[in-house]
Amino acid sequence: TLFPYTTLFRSRYLPELPGLWAALDWAGQHDLPAATALFGAAAPLWLPRATQARPHALALAARLADKGDTIPPAVLARFWWACARCHSVVHPGHAREAAEHAARLYRELGDERGEYLALVELAFNWRVDRPEARAALAAARRLENPGWPAAVLERGLTTEAVLHQTSGRHAQARRCYEAALDICERGGFDAGVIRARLNLADQARAAGELDRAIELGE
Repeated sequence: TLFPYTTLFRSRYLPELPGLWAALDWAGQHDLPAATALFGAAAPLWLPRATQARPHALALAARLADKGDTIPPAVLARFWWACARCHSVVHPGHAREAAEHAARLYRELGDERGEYLALVELAFNWRVDRPEARAALAAARRLENPGWPAAVLERGLTTEAVLHQTSGRHAQARRCYEAALDICERGGFDAGVIRARLNLADQARAAGELDRAIELGE
């Protein structure tokens, strides 16, 4: 799995991004179903490229307001989940709204994994431990399947850690990050391994455990 900030990712995919923006522009004007599907399929790019992606997300959402019934529900659900990932960087409120759309559509489709990821995104984008965030995460936990890929389970554990961290429950947050690291190492999910190690390094540094922080950050 390519981590969206690595040299390998930049060398392989960044040269292709102008073509992606052009394709989204054209499809948004001439082929709304294709634009919706393309934006959803490109979801892994939207965190590192959120500034460029948000105008496309907003424009497509505006067009879908009165034409959403022309899009297959599975494509529409993926689009809204991608919007949640995109807006998460700078506008958590928009991200929560998109995640709620995605969760509802996935629920209607009977897609528990999709609904889980949308609910986790909803919980994460409260950014602090509050009742709404805990309720969304609890709903996600009721759907969770330990047989799912590491990339899915890691997102849930990392979100739970964030909620613990913002309430000062540092030991619980560390346990979540450690569980995420274990799952990602066993599942071969390199991006999750990097995230978990960096999060644990931040915790160790805050606790004054500088040697451990350096070890984890290497």
